[in-house]
Amino acid sequence: MNSLIVLLVLLLLISLLYVFILSKQIRRIQRQLAERRDKNTNQPISLELLNTELSLLAANINQCLEIGQQAVSNSIQKENTLRETIASISHDLRTPLTAIKGYLQLLEQDNLTDGQMEKLVIIKKHVDEMALLTEHFWEYSYFSLCQQDIPLKRINLANLTAENLANYVSQLENKGLSVTYKHDKSLFVRADENYTTRILQNLIQNCITHSVGDIEIELKNIGNVVILSVKNPVQKDIDLNVQHIFDRFYTADKSRGKASGLGLTVVNLLITKMGGRAIASLENAMLEIQIEFLKWMDDK
Repeated sequence: MNSLIVLLVLLLLISLLYVFILSKQIRRIQRQLAERRDKNTNQPISLELLNTELSLLAANINQCLEIGQQAVSNSIQKENTLRETIASISHDLRTPLTAIKGYLQLLEQDNLTDGQMEKLVIIKKHVDEMALLTEHFWEYSYFSLCQQDIPLKRINLANLTAENLANYVSQLENKGLSVTYKHDKSLFVRADENYTTRILQNLIQNCITHSVGDIEIELKNIGNVVILSVKNPVQKDIDLNVQHIFDRFYTADKSRGKASGLGLTVVNLLITKMGGRAIASLENAMLEIQIEFLKWMDDK
C-alpha cells in the first residue's frame, strides 16, 4: 500500500514537473513573440527542450511569421517600384511641358485676335495645371523614397511664411482671393528650410485651387510647438472627408479631376519627417489645416 502511494506521489510530481516545463516553454514563446513585436526583429522562435507538440507549434508560428514578413517585403518593394515609376514619368513630362510653355510665350508675342488669345489663355491654364500635377507626382515620389535623416535647423517660420505668400500674390489676385496673415514678430521652429518651403507652397496652392473665399493664415505659439493654421472656405455641398484628406490620391470632388490628391499628402509626409504632425478639421464649410512644428529651444 505504501509503495502504491509513493508511486502515485512520484507520478504526480513528474506530471507537475512536466506541466511546469511546458508552461516555461510557452512563456518563452510568448517572450520571443513580444520581443519580435517590440524590437521589430526577425529572430525565429526557438525552444530549450524538445517536445513534439511544442516543436510543431513553434515551427508553424515561424512559418506564419516568415510568410507575413515576405508579404511585407513584397509590399514595400511594390510601393518603391510605384514611386520610382511615378518619379520617372514625372521627370519625362517636365521637359515637354517646359517646351510647351516656351512656345506659348512665343505665341503671346504674335498679333493674335481676341478669339485666339482667349483660346491661348485656356491652353495655358491647362498646361499650368498639368505642370502642377507633374510637380506633385515628382515631389511625392522623391520625398517618399528619401530615407536619409535631415538636419533640423533654426528657422524663422513667420518670415518664411511671409516670403512664400509674397510669391503667390499674383495668383491669389487672379483668383480674387485675399489673405489675412496673423503672427508674432518672431517664431522659430526646428525644421528643414526646403521641407518647410514645400509645405507652405503646397498649402497655398491648395487654397488657390479649392478656396471659394478669403484665406486666413495664423501662427500660434503653444507650449513646445508652433502651429501653422491655414483656413479657407469650401463649397458647402462638397463631400470632404477630413479623416482622409492627407491620404494619397484623395480628392473630394473626383468629377473635376483638377487635383492629384498629392499636395496635402506631401505636406503630411514632410512634417512627419521633421517630427511634427498635420491635422485637418471642417466646420461650417470652413476647412482648417494645422501643421505642428517643433519649437526651437535655445538649449537644443
